[in-house]
Amino acid sequence: MQFRDIRAAALVGILLLVAVPCTVIARHPKTGTLVGTALFSDPNDPVATGYAEHGWIELRYKGSIIRVQTDANGVYAKDLPCGRYTLEAVRSAGGDLLRLVPGRSLWFDIKAGKTTRFDIELVAAKLK
Repeated sequence: MQFRDIRAAALVGILLLVAVPCTVIARHPKTGTLVGTALFSDPNDPVATGYAEHGWIELRYKGSIIRVQTDANGVYAKDLPCGRYTLEAVRSAGGDLLRLVPGRSLWFDIKAGKTTRFDIELVAAKLK
């Protein structure tokens, strides 16, 4: 009888060792938040000259394109799965491709439960 009790107690202990970490892991978010502003700037003038109103940010993530829309002030925010993202393109509200200011980072990482800021500078020549 004692051997059976020991086996039952051992089985309960093993189940707790497996179940508790799984519960703790499940509580951690698997997403983070991306925030930023898409703005036009002039290389000869450090002050922003306008925002990419209602434009589209196109991001590559694990072989897929994720689109994020900006608001009237060029601001965007979106919860995204954790991982590395690459900026593929920025488009106007009408779908025209906008030109990025050269030399800026084109990638960022989203971390679980964190907010990542990624601002985008666009060449002001496209501002109309």
